[in-house]
Amino acid sequence: MVSFKISTKEKFHVIAVQNPALTANMAVELQDKLYEYLDISPCNVILVLTQVEKVDLPVLLMLSELKTLYYENNTSFVVCCANAFIHNLIQSEALDEAINYVPTESEAYDIVQMDEIERDFEEDIDAS
Repeated sequence: MVSFKISTKEKFHVIAVQNPALTANMAVELQDKLYEYLDISPCNVILVLTQVEKVDLPVLLMLSELKTLYYENNTSFVVCCANAFIHNLIQSEALDEAINYVPTESEAYDIVQMDEIERDFEEDIDAS
């Protein structure tokens, strides 16, 4: 069972995974939880991995699919705060951009804010 600590900010939800490992058999549960936030305002999500020591590759692949789904729905999904083991796995599989990974929570906040500004700008151009 995947456990979370969730906090809601003005523009996004911060979901911190509390498990020491995210195994392949946890991927569906994690995916289901993150799907829920596509319908909860604000829809942007930052997934924090500070407490996670190990992640199986299928979990990272699922996160890349979720990132795509979020962006297709005009929302942001950012993963941050992985340890060296997880960060190296992300890099070795060339998934940095695919899962929208950044090292710190502050950088994740910045990405969501920039995405919001970009979407507002695009809406203004489309309305013109």
